[in-house]
Amino acid sequence: MPLERFSILQGPEQISWYASSNCIEWGFCKTCGCSLLYRATSEGHPEAPKVDRMYVAVGCLVDPLDRDPAVHVSYEEHAAWIDGAHELPKHRGKTDERIEG
Repeated sequence: MPLERFSILQGPEQISWYASSNCIEWGFCKTCGCSLLYRATSEGHPEAPKVDRMYVAVGCLVDPLDRDPAVHVSYEEHAAWIDGAHELPKHRGKTDERIEG
């Protein structure tokens, strides 16, 4: 999600940020430890996440979709048991690189 369209409406103090590398931070719920958010703090990560984006775990949203999914990001990490994911365009990591097949 573009950063200019992202905001935490309630409980931002309940999110703990962990720097997993020199250019990536993960946001976790302080209560249950659930992974909620992912952001790039600088360029240089091999998956090329965009620094002007906030990556949100869809499974943690109350009403996640206002439209059907359009692409599968980080397809190489997909769970094989999720139905329908194989039919979407597939991207390597958080890049624009398409995976065929």
